[in-house]
Amino acid sequence: MSVSFPKEDLRQRVRWYLGLRWYLVVTLGAAGAIPQFLQEGFVAQVQQNVAIILLVLAINSVFLGISSFRGLRYSVYQALAIIQLVLDVGIVTGVVYLNGGIENIVVALYVIPIIMSGALLGRRVIYLTGMAAAIIYDALLVLDYTHVITPQNILAPALHANGNYVVQTLFFAPVMLLIITVVTDFVAKLVRERTQLTTKLEVVTAERAEIEAIIKSMGSALVAVDRQGKITMVNDAFEHLSGWARRDVIGVDLDTVLPLLSERGKKIESDKRPLLQLLNSDPHSPASAIQHVSRYYYAKKDGGIFPFVGSVAPIVLLGEVIGATTVFEDASSIKQIDQLKTNFVALASHQLKTPISEIQGYATNMLQGVTGRLTKQQTDYLTAIQEITLRCNKLITDLLDAVVLEQGSIRVNIEAVQLSKVIKRVVTAYQARVKQKSLKIAVIEPEQEITVRADGDTLVEIIGNVVANAVSYTKKHTTITIETKADGDEGVILVRDEGAGIDKNVLEHLFLKDDVLSSAPEAEGGTGVGLYLAKELLSLQKGKISVVSSTSKGTTMAIRIPLKGRKHDRSSRSN
Repeated sequence: MSVSFPKEDLRQRVRWYLGLRWYLVVTLGAAGAIPQFLQEGFVAQVQQNVAIILLVLAINSVFLGISSFRGLRYSVYQALAIIQLVLDVGIVTGVVYLNGGIENIVVALYVIPIIMSGALLGRRVIYLTGMAAAIIYDALLVLDYTHVITPQNILAPALHANGNYVVQTLFFAPVMLLIITVVTDFVAKLVRERTQLTTKLEVVTAERAEIEAIIKSMGSALVAVDRQGKITMVNDAFEHLSGWARRDVIGVDLDTVLPLLSERGKKIESDKRPLLQLLNSDPHSPASAIQHVSRYYYAKKDGGIFPFVGSVAPIVLLGEVIGATTVFEDASSIKQIDQLKTNFVALASHQLKTPISEIQGYATNMLQGVTGRLTKQQTDYLTAIQEITLRCNKLITDLLDAVVLEQGSIRVNIEAVQLSKVIKRVVTAYQARVKQKSLKIAVIEPEQEITVRADGDTLVEIIGNVVANAVSYTKKHTTITIETKADGDEGVILVRDEGAGIDKNVLEHLFLKDDVLSSAPEAEGGTGVGLYLAKELLSLQKGKISVVSSTSKGTTMAIRIPLKGRKHDRSSRSN
């Protein structure tokens, strides 16, 4: 006999059954005994009813006492439930016998243990109890009709002599009990399902209360929106940071409550907000993944603005995006620290540029013989000093350019630029350094001139930074190849070296300002900022840069810039 209820659930059901039985017995017993007592006094049948009531109450008291212990094993509660069902069937049988034969309506009391079996121990017990009640009733009927047993109170003696009535009752009562059993099974199934749903609802409610408590006490602000972009949830940190009360924002458009601003204070349109864009994304696409946001500002209720750092993520249910959330913090202190760092870098770089330039000038003058004839050892030392100061100047220039770039002060003049002229300026600028390191530069140009839309001076600086990086990380007596070509609507500049290559872990951080390329130990003069500048300056001209590299096989940098047109036939050449 399998039981499908958890231990604690069964314990509660046993106690519930005891309480319900107490109510039913007292109510039915009193309903049968009180009218007869008022008419006939304390006769034998009334005494029997009272005795049955007292017996059931005594049994209930024992069972309630046993079931009050929480530490009992599951099998104990199961045994209590089965014993109660057996006792109830026995008690009802006794009531039917003692109250006067087959025509007595107390046969309906068999319905009680049938119903309770479904509530206690599942559907198989329902049918076992129903069949047992039908068999016991038919057995009583046959024994009564054959005078093997004699009821104490025959309400209608003539019925016992009516064979047809007995035969009809022999079939009718069991059929009635079995029909009630089937109906009880159906109802019990609904009750069990509802109980399970109630239990799950209680668990979900408890989990939700816990989640809400966690969200409420979060140090970061949280906002959740529905499919239409209306706010469904905020926490205390949001109220404190934005100045809005929770009651005033629920159901209101996010764009109304928390406008998103660019770094220049311009409002971002709602269809371009990262959070709201997630609402229309495919939940299985990369675009629906968690996104980190840090380059925007939020506007408060009082009109003040603050920078923030945070993330946005979709809310997915059954494969559908039903909303989105954002968690963010005030980044004012971070911005201030970053600004202080930028100011320090700018000040330090500016202050260092003058003395380094002076050192470079003195070294150059001495190499040119201003201070007299030099020995070979003196010449070598001064040449090294000059090279070091050149690298320091390059580093300082890159740092200052990075500061200007971050402040948004750089302006580009987009015009038609011939790549051949740009490459020639780059090669001329780096020819001396290339020869000093025993390298060669090979330039490969297409048959037709390639003209792009760019700022010529800035493009020279971009390609120069890439070439400088190649020079720093290329082995001696090798060749750096610069190739230009057209690819669709873009002009492409490929810079290939024969160096040791770049480790794939370094590639992920290659174009970040604060990471210095360090995978090749023989590097000479790499600043770590030049590639960052190249990427950022290209973005101002709608261009982009990428890299393909593997250790021991060299590196290829690809610069792409929008194409203006092609003209003039040219041939390949090498320097």
